[in-house]
Amino acid sequence: MAQTNLADPVHGGSNPKGLGIKCTDCHLPHDNLASYIFAKAKNGISEGITVLFKDPKEKDWITNREHARKNYTFDSSCLQCHGDIIKISDANATRNISKMHAKYIELKDTDDYMKCTGCHKHVGHYDLGKMLADQKHKVADSWDEWISEYNDRKK
Repeated sequence: MAQTNLADPVHGGSNPKGLGIKCTDCHLPHDNLASYIFAKAKNGISEGITVLFKDPKEKDWITNREHARKNYTFDSSCLQCHGDIIKISDANATRNISKMHAKYIELKDTDDYMKCTGCHKHVGHYDLGKMLADQKHKVADSWDEWISEYNDRKK
């Protein structure tokens, strides 16, 4: 999935400013060090179990996207760079924020809370759904195979 992040026109380095982010910029929380370390350990254990005891080729990667969006992306990660979209005022100016981002703030500590990726469903991995459908859930056997297939699709 890394190649879909690299191709993302906003976050993947192919944007006009050449900015790119790392996997951990989105997939680990940034609210405090304890959360970051806990999530990193949890992810490492999960990946280890998958590698040692499961066959990644058998996983339904398309269905897994919703689970991953809910459990492996963190609002604190989004707000690391985009925190100004929910600030109503700062030392320099007061500005209006969008109604949806105001709703995010309103619901933040309630049972109706909605994560950033609840609305921004396709952020981060450019054409991931298309890539998964094209591959029909195929999992590459090597990094070189991922790169080769990615380059073929770009042509």
